[in-house]
Amino acid sequence: MNVVASNILSQSLWITEWYGAFMLQADHITHAFRTGLFSSSRMVLNNVSLHIERGNRCGLIGPSGSGKSTLARILAAQLIPNRGTVRYEGKDVFRMDAAGKRRYRCAVQMIFQNPLLSLDPMQKIIDAVREPLMVHNICRTQTQGTDMASELLTRCGISEAVFQRKPCQISGGQAQRVVIARALGLRPDFLIADEPTSMLDISVQAQILRLMMSIQTESGMGILLITHDMDLIRACCDRVVRIQPDGTLVEERPGMDEKIRLTS
Repeated sequence: MNVVASNILSQSLWITEWYGAFMLQADHITHAFRTGLFSSSRMVLNNVSLHIERGNRCGLIGPSGSGKSTLARILAAQLIPNRGTVRYEGKDVFRMDAAGKRRYRCAVQMIFQNPLLSLDPMQKIIDAVREPLMVHNICRTQTQGTDMASELLTRCGISEAVFQRKPCQISGGQAQRVVIARALGLRPDFLIADEPTSMLDISVQAQILRLMMSIQTESGMGILLITHDMDLIRACCDRVVRIQPDGTLVEERPGMDEKIRLTS
């Protein structure tokens, strides 16, 4: 087991049992990309079904280019699949009206591999967290927004001295904490973390993952953790799903050899 996974386990942040109705239901998702102007399409997701319960910690693994990020973007309603449906609390995400889609984008937040790509390079850190609070009417006044943004940043380990800095003036670990704070401000039901620590130093990786797992334990939100590191999956997740080379999905329970194909 690697150092990061060992550090997480040493903090006793193992699986908390949460029970509830399915939050996200992806059924029979199929998607392909063209590999060139005149070439045939390459199938990346082949009749994939994945149901995630409220409070579930689900790990998604697979080789590079296998479709992990594609599935994540489909779940986050950033990409419409060629076939299949995504339902949130029983409602078809891709058939929602404008108000429904707006609520869904708050409820399902995504954290990317490179946090700096998610931050406006010209915007101060405090403003980056405050802005979505104002846009989504979570805070009514600038003062309320500033107070809540400050509280979120502090909770995520960002000191007040950093609030007035810009993204280029902070470390990668600090930037990822800022992105997490901003996502939490929208009070999501579900967090998709696409390789959230792969660009960070080993010591910072453990800190970020402990933060995410601690917040999940407190809030009961669902998490989809995308990573190449099986040790991290075992340390953080109660479910593991693997995308196969043929685009299908297989479920593996941590510590068990049984595999369940999720394409029925």
